[in-house]
Amino acid sequence: MPIALKYKAVIFDYGEVIWMQSRNIHVYKQIEEDNNLAENSLVDTLTSSELSQILPAMFQHNLLIGQYTAEEFDEFFTKAYNKKFGTDFKKLKFFSAIEYDKDAIYEEAVLHMCLILREMGIKTALMLDTYHVDDARKGRKLPGMDKYFDYIFESCLEGVKKPDPKFFKVVLDRLDVDPSEVIFIDDAKANCNTAKSLGMNVIRVENSFDMLEDLQEMLGFELD
Repeated sequence: MPIALKYKAVIFDYGEVIWMQSRNIHVYKQIEEDNNLAENSLVDTLTSSELSQILPAMFQHNLLIGQYTAEEFDEFFTKAYNKKFGTDFKKLKFFSAIEYDKDAIYEEAVLHMCLILREMGIKTALMLDTYHVDDARKGRKLPGMDKYFDYIFESCLEGVKKPDPKFFKVVLDRLDVDPSEVIFIDDAKANCNTAKSLGMNVIRVENSFDMLEDLQEMLGFELD
């Protein structure tokens, strides 16, 4: 007997849900090796006062809503790197180095569950705050994600980012679902609060194992 589906869509965050930073440090290390950079120097610069002092006001926010590109960020990053380490690089590719995306490690159990959800007729959506790579302004276009998600919503293409309710309403409209028919999965409290305020069913992620258990419990059946 077919299972009656209470939910029509599941919306997934990307960072710390599909992609875990702690499992992808090797990508940073590879960029450092390929460019003869000091070990850990990318993260050290990313969190440095040298970078924060030269970035325009609200840069991160404006990057994620499409007003800047990753290439423009890398120009600021290169200046900060040179100042911090006394180097003279013309331009370092960091955020714009999308050729390394193929080396990313994803949460395979979560992606497998996305395939099962799609087979059952439940829409899957990836909703992420991300940036345009270059002046073509076509977003990030993470490789291989179309296999797992019916819809991919990038903040830079929509001109709005989480936790702004406008972004959530764009997603709901394109999915053509009522908020009560949606399960929203994210690790950030602010994003979960917005989803909940709009009437979505929310799972806040602490680790992928518990998230998968919570999702199956909310759905009312096992996914295997």
